[in-house]
Amino acid sequence: MVSNITLTSPIRSNLLSLTNIAKQMDKTQLNNKGANGRGNNPFKAYKGAYDKLAQTHGKASSCIACRLCEKNCPQHIEISQWMKKLAKVFEA
Repeated sequence: MVSNITLTSPIRSNLLSLTNIAKQMDKTQLNNKGANGRGNNPFKAYKGAYDKLAQTHGKASSCIACRLCEKNCPQHIEISQWMKKLAKVFEA
């Protein structure tokens, strides 16, 4: 278990990007053709970014909701809640 959590700028930036896409996406947009039906699926790019981030920093579903990161977050983001949402979108 990690007792001292530090969100560096790149990690925080990636987390914010992933939470923004999670806000916008729903299950109907996760098909192969993407939300606009033209074949360019932004979800695949975000999923790839999530998978790469998960390899080095762990999956969102691994969050134990201890909220240590929230106490240190200068933007006061409810990270533990977003981790649950990210896990539903990117690990489903």
